[in-house]
Parts: sequence; C-alpha cells; structure tokens
Amino acid sequence: MTDQTRNLTQPYIPLIIILAVLVFVSGLAYSQAGRLSDFFFAQAAINGAILLVAVLSAALIIWEVFSLSRAVGWVEGTRITGSAMPTTESTSADMPQSLFPLQSLMNGTYIQSGFSTENLSIVMDAIKARNDERRDLSQYLLQLLIFLGLFGTFWGLTLTVGDIGKAIGQLNQESASRDAGDLFGQMIQSLEDPIGSMGIAFSSSLFGLAGTIIVGFLEQQSAQAHGRFIDELENWLYQHAILSTSGGGFAAVAATGTVVASTSAFNDEVLTATNAKLEQIDVGLARNHDALIAALQALVAVQEDQKAMRKEEHGKLASLAMLTDTNERMSTIMDSWSRRSEQYFEEAGRGQIQMVKVAEDIERLLKARDTTRTLNDRLSELSRELGENARRTENAFTNLRDFLSGSETGNQLQALLESMDSSREELRAMRHEAAARSTSDE
Repeated sequence: MTDQTRNLTQPYIPLIIILAVLVFVSGLAYSQAGRLSDFFFAQAAINGAILLVAVLSAALIIWEVFSLSRAVGWVEGTRITGSAMPTTESTSADMPQSLFPLQSLMNGTYIQSGFSTENLSIVMDAIKARNDERRDLSQYLLQLLIFLGLFGTFWGLTLTVGDIGKAIGQLNQESASRDAGDLFGQMIQSLEDPIGSMGIAFSSSLFGLAGTIIVGFLEQQSAQAHGRFIDELENWLYQHAILSTSGGGFAAVAATGTVVASTSAFNDEVLTATNAKLEQIDVGLARNHDALIAALQALVAVQEDQKAMRKEEHGKLASLAMLTDTNERMSTIMDSWSRRSEQYFEEAGRGQIQMVKVAEDIERLLKARDTTRTLNDRLSELSRELGENARRTENAFTNLRDFLSGSETGNQLQALLESMDSSREELRAMRHEAAARSTSDE
C-alpha cells in the first residue's frame, strides 16, 4: 500500500521571515547608531536590560524554529520507510521532546499499526499541551519587555516631576534677589535636569515598544509554524489510523480472500453487538429521560418556592426598612417637638418673670398715684388757704393804704405794700405752678 498523505511542511518560510526581519532591524539600527547611542546612554541600565531580554527572546524563537525543523525531519523519516521507523538506526531516543507523547503509540523502535483514534486524540492533546508550555517562556520574555519599557517610562516621569519641583523651588527662592536676565538663565539651567529625566522616560519607552513589536512578530511567526506542524501531523496520523483499521497497518501486505472474509465476518459481529448495545443505550436513555424530566420538574418547583420565599423575604425586608425609616422620622419629629417645647417653656418662664416685674411696677405706680393725689389734695387746700389769706391781706392793705395815703408814713407804707404786692405775685405764680403740676400728675 502506498502512502496517500502529503509531506509535512518544513518551517523554512517562517525562518526566512524571522532572519529577514532581524537583518532589517540590525541594518536600521546601524544606520541610526549615533542617535540610538544617545537614547541608550540616557538610561543605560534599563535600556541594556531591555536589549538583553529582546536578544534572548529572538534567540529562543530561532532555536524553537530549528527544533521544529528537526521534528519535521524526524516525522518525515518515519513515514518515508513505510515501516514506521527511519532507514537509519535511529530509535525513539532520537525523538524530539515535543513529540515524546508519540511513545505511547510505539512498540520498541517503531509505531504500532492499527492504533485507535481515541489514543491518537489523547496523544495530540499532549503534544498541543507541550506546545503551549513551549510558548510560556517566550510569552514571559515578551511581557518582561513590556514591563521594562513601562518601568523605565514611569521612572523617568517620576524623576521629571521631582526635578521640575526643585527647579520651581529654586526660582521662587532667587526671584527676589535677581533681575529678569539672571532668572531666565537660571531657569534654563534648572530645566536641564527635567529634560534629562524626560530623555530617560522616552528612551526606555522607545526601546521597550520596539523590542515588544519585534519579538511579538517573531513569536507570531514561530506560533504559526508550530500550529501548521501540529495540524499536518494530526491529519497524517488520523489518516494512518483509518488506513490501519481498514487495511491492517502501515505495511502493504497482500491480503488473501480468507483474511478478507474473516475480517468481514468479524465486522458483522461487531456491528451486531454494537447495534444491541445501542438499543440498550436507547432504552436506558428513555428511562433516564423520564427520570430527568421528573427531576427537572421537581427542581423547577423548588426554584419557584425559593423565588416565592425570596419575594416574601424581600417584602418583609422592605416593610422592615419602611418601619425603620418611619421610626427614624418619628424620632426626628419628637426631638424637634422636645426642643421647641423646651424653648416655649423657657420663653414662658421669662414672660412670667417679666409679668411679675410689670405687676410690681404697676403696683408701685398705683401707690405713687395715690401719693400724688394726696399731695395734690393738700396742695389744693393750701392753695385755697393761700388765696383766702391773700384776699384778706389785700383787703387789709387796701384799707391801710387808703388810711395812710396822705402822710410820709403813708409813703413808706406804700413802698412796703408794693414789696408785699411783688411777694404776692410770686406767691400766685407758685400757686399756679403747683396747680399745673398736680394736673400733669393726674
């Protein structure tokens, strides 16, 4: 029997692309060596670490592609002989590490014929897992490149902020003692440190981003090559598994009619047993289906009960929250009323004290009014008495003046009378004043 599968693809194209990219990047870096050296020495430690990780990542990817080429050669050598082993004296000890799971399909130094597709699926899963493990280191280096670039960027930005703060502080201290020209020169000198720190940030960001892009592209080419190899290997092994089951192995052996007949009878027996098993499985599935429906219905009922209980609990919680809110509002209202009552009682107490004072003042005023009335009455009586005395005195003086009007003694008496008249006028004025005062007091 001839082999009906195609050859596995060697990873020459991805390898050529990887080498071409590295040559292009190297030439570009060489043409810009002056500028890149300035960028590099802005922060040699971080940028050197970035370049070292990038070189290690590129070397690891190239080594993985060469290892893949060796694995393809091993599989090609095993397939070409038709006996599941190379033409040389190579054994499973020469098998690449990524293909170690194939040892479960090998018997000594060759692959067994007639392996099942289930075993092949397990083997291919193990090979894919090894491929994923292979990518862990390269992915870690790629993430390390990103971290170093960000670390250098934030380190430079931190230094920039600190240097700007120092420069502003120096300008504030020296602004009062220098003129504008000196301050401008000092400002230019103070900006040298922040600009240098910005150079650290931008250079680390430049090298980190460039390394990440280059290594990411190389990793993508390597991943595509490994994925193509695994797909082709899986297709090749599945085709051989089908051929082995139907034809008896990798070796092209001339099958006789007896072997074909026995194989057909065996296949019929297997088919009959398989059909019986399938019928039993259908019956069991039908029973399990009914039981599953009943269980699902019970589960739905339980879920409905749980939903009802949750709704009831939510309602209780809402009522409790409403009651709590009402209690809080009532407490607030009671506190407000208590404060207002205290203020009212305090104001009432102060008003009562003021009322007592007003009553005392009224009582004093009443007493003063009674006293004033008594005084006014006495003044009125005194005024009447004074009036009567004045009239009697006036009459007496009139008579006396008439009697003495013709003599010298009469003239003296006339002067005395005039003096008494003035005294009388003063007495009248005093009487009128007392009367007016009594009227105003009433």
